[in-house]
Amino acid sequence: MSDSEDPVLFPQDPQVRVREYSPSSKVDDIEPFLERYAAESARVRETVAFKTHRYGPGPRAELDLFRAEDRCVHAFIHGGYWQQLSKGDASFPAEGFVAAGITYAAVGYDLCPEVTLRDIVGQVGAAISYLRSEYPDADLTVSGSSAGAHLAATASRSELVDRLVLLSGIYDLRPLVPTYVNDLVGLDDTAAAELSPLLLPPPGIPTRVVWGENETEAFKRQSTLYAVHVDASTVQIPGRNHFDIVHDLPAIAGVET
Repeated sequence: MSDSEDPVLFPQDPQVRVREYSPSSKVDDIEPFLERYAAESARVRETVAFKTHRYGPGPRAELDLFRAEDRCVHAFIHGGYWQQLSKGDASFPAEGFVAAGITYAAVGYDLCPEVTLRDIVGQVGAAISYLRSEYPDADLTVSGSSAGAHLAATASRSELVDRLVLLSGIYDLRPLVPTYVNDLVGLDDTAAAELSPLLLPPPGIPTRVVWGENETEAFKRQSTLYAVHVDASTVQIPGRNHFDIVHDLPAIAGVET
């Protein structure tokens, strides 16, 4: 059976497909999770020193750098289906990383439909390249959650990255084409295939693929298939869902605080 015939990856019933590719279908209300991102990030931005650096010309082509020691850098790419959220919602993991002596970068990028997904992939690649140039001798880990995991996996194929940590990602974009997710992203079948890391040669670096216990079956299948594709270590986090798993990022990345 080919991937395109996989009924979990490609549900044939349109309503089932929308539900399976809507992570919010597994929680009662998404808003408390988004509010927690914002509130905890605001608290950390008040208590942990950081500087904003521009890596490209786009209005959101900036990253917030919470600097610790220079030997290890962890860059995080936020999710939001390439059309929501910002680096400002991704400050909260910095607390754990900086406490462990690891520099943390929250990467921003422009959103669809103002730019294309291909543009966003290029921006994330530029952000990784910027960090590598600033920290040429550092151990550089790139992580991402949901759409951010897609961006990390895709952009890291062409950049010098030491390891990937991917949370609840989407790695084959083809199932999204006929869904509401694509209304603002604007992919056709060809572009979806070309931008799917599951269909591209693996980056060839150590990778950890992680997902929450309370995810849709389609998202779980996306992760398990990609893990096989890149020969990655995997873990399902008990009790976590698509949105709260990111609060475990330092622990998932192996950081002891």
